[in-house]
Amino acid sequence: MIPETVCAYQHLTPLCVCAYIRGMDSILGIRKALGLSQVEMAARLGLHQTTISRFERGELPTDKRTLLAAQALLAGREAA
Repeated sequence: MIPETVCAYQHLTPLCVCAYIRGMDSILGIRKALGLSQVEMAARLGLHQTTISRFERGELPTDKRTLLAAQALLAGREAA
């Protein structure tokens, strides 16, 4: 049995855990957890694919609005 202190995130769904492990605070981690291409992720966020690419490569810092929108996509997928 896993100690309770390790299970602080037991309420998370497997998809959310996958995103957390990959970096839920990164566009790349969320995109991979959702199984989307850069083009699909960009379309859902109202951005261009090159912007997603620049976020993922660290060339452009991810703004808070974009990160919150991506996390909302993930939360919406989990609720479905």
